[in-house]
Amino acid sequence: MIPCTDLFRSIILVLVVGCTWAQEPDDAQRKAKLEAERRQLGTSPRAQPASPRDAAADYAQKRAAEAMHSAVLTLGGNGPVVKDKPYRALAVTETVRSLTDGNRIVRQNSTQHYRDRMGRTRREQTIETLGGSTPITPLRMVVISDPVAGLDYIVDDSRMSVRKFARYESGSPDRKPAPGSIESSLGTRMIEGMECNGTRTIVTLPAGQIGNVLPIEIVTESWYSPAIEALVRSTTSDPRFGQTSYTLRDIVLEEPRRSLFETPPGYKVEFEGRPGVMMNRPDRH
Repeated sequence: MIPCTDLFRSIILVLVVGCTWAQEPDDAQRKAKLEAERRQLGTSPRAQPASPRDAAADYAQKRAAEAMHSAVLTLGGNGPVVKDKPYRALAVTETVRSLTDGNRIVRQNSTQHYRDRMGRTRREQTIETLGGSTPITPLRMVVISDPVAGLDYIVDDSRMSVRKFARYESGSPDRKPAPGSIESSLGTRMIEGMECNGTRTIVTLPAGQIGNVLPIEIVTESWYSPAIEALVRSTTSDPRFGQTSYTLRDIVLEEPRRSLFETPPGYKVEFEGRPGVMMNRPDRH
């Protein structure tokens, strides 16, 4: 399992790269002006043909969604299929970075998780704007993984579309400790109503490995619930990036609605294969 800190940073990095394609900083102002002109003319935005720059912005958002999907799945978002252990819960990740002047930067990210008895999963997340040149303000991501059909979905409510990819699995739940790491058991504890097994992992970066004068110690404490086969809580303290905490809250052990794992009615379906790897589309014979 990839530490939450690294996963969160990687997702944001990939999203920033995806968002900056084919978009300039003044697009938001240009769009606002264009919409005002359309309203004055009494015309609907949908009635007007998309300009090349509008098409570029739409393409940028589409590619950013694909980049987000790729980051979430290939960085450990899709583990082995877990059947007969349905649940829904809210996952909250918070990163706190302390500055040298005593100030702090706090970032919080929430994701709604669902899993059904067949091992299908759904993750709903909203990411706020990342800057003035970002064409996504904000971006709501819905990623559905369906091991039964062998597909992953990205549900885009803004475009009323669903993009389907060949499912990616990250493989075995068995993870190998990082080189030079030390692991120890923290025993068992009840967390969020679940009995969890705790593990402390200490990774030490030797002096000089990344230009550091002294060794850097990264400490992670994680609590795993066998009842749902999921991480319930973890904290990572890394001097380079601050402290990151992850908690699975409001856990409900019941079967989610089947519709949560299906294509919404009226949505256009686009088949894309894996990000960057096109597959034969059923609509092309």
